[in-house]
Amino acid sequence: MRQYLTLISCITLIVGTWTLICIICNLIRFHYINRKGRNYTLPSSPLVSIIIPARNEEENLPALLSSMIEQEYKNIEILVVDDKSQDKTWSIIKEFEKKDSRVKGFQTDDVKLSNHGKINAMLHIIDKAKGKYLLCTDADTIHNKDSVLNALKTMEAFSFDILSGFPSEVSSSYLARTITASMIFSNVFIPHFIFNTLQLSAFAIGIGQFVMMNKDAYNSVGGYAKIEGEICDDLAIIKLFMKNGKKYGFTSLKKSVTCKMYDTGRDAFRGIERSISGVFPPSKILFVGLIVAVILLISIYFLPLLTPLFIHYGLNDLLYIALFGWFLTYISWFIAGRSLNFKYSTSLSSSLTVLAICAMFIHGLYIRLRGKKFIWKGREV
Repeated sequence: MRQYLTLISCITLIVGTWTLICIICNLIRFHYINRKGRNYTLPSSPLVSIIIPARNEEENLPALLSSMIEQEYKNIEILVVDDKSQDKTWSIIKEFEKKDSRVKGFQTDDVKLSNHGKINAMLHIIDKAKGKYLLCTDADTIHNKDSVLNALKTMEAFSFDILSGFPSEVSSSYLARTITASMIFSNVFIPHFIFNTLQLSAFAIGIGQFVMMNKDAYNSVGGYAKIEGEICDDLAIIKLFMKNGKKYGFTSLKKSVTCKMYDTGRDAFRGIERSISGVFPPSKILFVGLIVAVILLISIYFLPLLTPLFIHYGLNDLLYIALFGWFLTYISWFIAGRSLNFKYSTSLSSSLTVLAICAMFIHGLYIRLRGKKFIWKGREV
């Protein structure tokens, strides 16, 4: 036990120091990208095609489409595909077609272009896009008036071929917010400021609520047709771009895009579990490594609970080191959460979020190792 407590003290201090450095440098990087993008002057006004797949989105779609037709950047077309909805989604699309000629509705047919529901819907619509740039967004998002303009300026300022980023996530449920805050993990552990600069595809991050692509680059890499078997279409399309030498950008979009993905903790767990599981290939060796990582993460983020053990073994000096390291991880997580507009209560719940992440990692990998699939919006993925 003494060896374990000594080891976890050192690891916690290292992790705490790393996460604080990581989040500060990431925020500096995101600020630089956004500031340069906002200050860039567009030499022309290229057409931007907004691509929206919608399946049973009658509650969310009106707000999204309203935010799109009110964009400051006017040279856009809004292509919405009704993916065999069983509610009023198609009626809403037709209503907005009458309001604004830039809105165009489509429906998926019985021809399967992909076994992945969302990718299948995208393949039914994306070839109809006429824009120089494609902006793929989800029906549960709302965009600020400058969303398209700032993204376009950022794309051209940095010559990005593909751009994604963290939106603001909202939910009326504390549990759903706490689980959704899993995205904070990548912000405090992954040094985007390094990997974005070096363009390392192994550490790329993609958020499907906002992915902007240069259409010529999209066509040259083969697009969604090349990632049919992938669980996470957002991450897969970005890695496809990068593996073909295309330039990738990632930043904070909290001032541009707001998303309400999940209303309940159960939906949040299922949805994010699917995304997390798609990051890693199913592997028994990986499963063992994952168990070790889970034990370490839980030990780090629940370290104050180990205080009686440190005292029992007379390791007071190590306890101070361990608690300092834990405090650094706690502060880092809080800074990252607030930087993404998560509420104070959510940003202060790092231990619960990490516990949820560990549970989703293990359960999701277990499902895949058994050859099962995830169920999302009534479909197997």
